[in-house]
Formats: sequence, structure tokens, C-alpha cells
Amino acid sequence: MRILILTLVLAGYSFAGPVLSPDGVAVDPSDPGLGRLIIGIPGSTWEAWLNDNWGNTAPGDNGDYDFNDLFVRILFGSSGIGEIVGWSAADLNVVTIGGITLSRNDTGPKTFTYVPGAELIISAMDMSTGKGPYYSGPASRNADGAIHWYTEQTVTPTPEPASMLLIGGGLVGLGFLRKKRK
Repeated sequence: MRILILTLVLAGYSFAGPVLSPDGVAVDPSDPGLGRLIIGIPGSTWEAWLNDNWGNTAPGDNGDYDFNDLFVRILFGSSGIGEIVGWSAADLNVVTIGGITLSRNDTGPKTFTYVPGAELIISAMDMSTGKGPYYSGPASRNADGAIHWYTEQTVTPTPEPASMLLIGGGLVGLGFLRKKRK
């Protein structure tokens, strides 16, 4: 039984990744995978977080990047068609991605065209406070000179070959144990 539990625990580590929940868990700015740009790479998936609270925090402190401000997930298809598959814009009223304007009440995936290999710029405007627009990319794009976005190209977790071998070996071993007992 211990072997089975150990096998399952070790296999679970091969799927482990960052946990980002939609209830406002902050994104860690020290994550080396985070960037500021979104590049239209065919077949890739990107996630982006916006912080529209920068002006309310101390200089040098960008505050939290979370689902309360804006979170968006974008898929880039191989034919130059992108798809906005998920977003949360609790504090924002207007978001523009690839020429598509979204409000927080919009539902369902939205498609847009993109140029493979080119940067996709996202802009967001908080209509309730009049703040913005906030642009993805370098701080120089924003009137307040602040970095408002963090972006990351996500990778679908795949099991490592060693983990698959470990799971397979454990299952074969369990099969032999059952045969010996009978």
C-alpha cells in the first residue's frame, strides 16, 4: 500500500504547477516566467493579469495582480485566428483585445485576427473611476509610467516520462503481488 501511495504522490508532482484561483490570489512578480508582452505564437495559450490600483499604492509597489482587476486567457490558433476564452473584469468596464471590446458582462469566447509573431496589445479602461487606459507592454505606453500588466505563456502540463515509468512499474508490481497471494 505504501508503494501505491508513494507512486501516486510522486506522479502528482509531475503535474504540479502554479495555483492561481479566481478569488483574488496575487500573482508573484518574481516568477521568472512572467513578462509584459503577449506575442501571437500559433498554438500557444497566454494569460494576462492587470493591476489598475497602481496609483493607489506606494511608489515602487505595483500592488497585487489578481482576478479582481482583470484576468484574461487567450488562445492563438494556427490560422491567424485568436480566441479570448476566459476573462474576469470585476473592477473594469471596458477591455480591448485584438480590436474586440469586452465588458465585464460579456459571456462566451470571442475571436479576433492576429499576425503570427507580432505583439498583441491589450488596453483596459476603468469607466467607474475614469482611470486608464492601461496598455500591456512597457511602462512607457502608460500615462502614469507604470507597469500595469503581467503576462505568461502557459504550457499544458504533461507527465514526465520518468513519472509514467514509475506509475507503470508500480501497477505491474501490484499485479505481481496479487498473483503471489492467490
